[in-house]
Amino acid sequence: MERAPRLSLIVPTLNEAVAIEGFLGAVLPVLRQLDCELILVDDRSADGTAALAARRLEGEPVPHRILVREGPASLGLSVIEGWRMARGAVLGVMDADLSHPPELLPDLLREVEAGADVAFATRYMEGGGTEGWPWPRRTASRVASGLARTLVRARDPLSGFFLLRREVLAGVELSPRGWKIGLEVLCRGRWERLAEVPYVFRDRFQGKSKFGRRVVLDYLIHVARLHRDRLKAGELGRR
Repeated sequence: MERAPRLSLIVPTLNEAVAIEGFLGAVLPVLRQLDCELILVDDRSADGTAALAARRLEGEPVPHRILVREGPASLGLSVIEGWRMARGAVLGVMDADLSHPPELLPDLLREVEAGADVAFATRYMEGGGTEGWPWPRRTASRVASGLARTLVRARDPLSGFFLLRREVLAGVELSPRGWKIGLEVLCRGRWERLAEVPYVFRDRFQGKSKFGRRVVLDYLIHVARLHRDRLKAGELGRR
């Protein structure tokens, strides 16, 4: 029986052709040191992202798989499909546009292996921040994070860069809407201890941001749904 890796890292992609080779060039040296498998889940990118990734990964010693998923594009559902394929005791997710620094992965993994159930890379604590954002987007991010903190006690509950123990998802049905899979995990997962590690979010250096009105609407609906489900379960304010 094949030995399970220490960490399974899921990277959801959608039209990341201009960034994917640079991302893989940055993340693979880190993964080689961590006993990690890489699972790239592509939402049928029209720009050939999956094919470019496959060529770059040819002959790569880091165990890897590429899944081109069917159905409507959804970052959250892509991550869940990747976790279902994963073999590691620790599961993770990060973006493919280098807004999340790969060099932070060892610190996040260390936190989980030291006893945290979930380890979030965090913008909103000492040592963290955002770079390259205009003030309207910084303001929108702060407001959105404030809404999320009505559900969970975390400095940066909307971070898309985090690791968790596999047991956090045991018996849990996730139903994310849109892109905030981390908030879904914090609200529905089975965890007690959260670790937060500061980082500076650097806006994508190539490609087009997917932030827009639809993203905002999906997020508001997601938060409303999470509040509704907490109220039904009598759990609002549990964390």
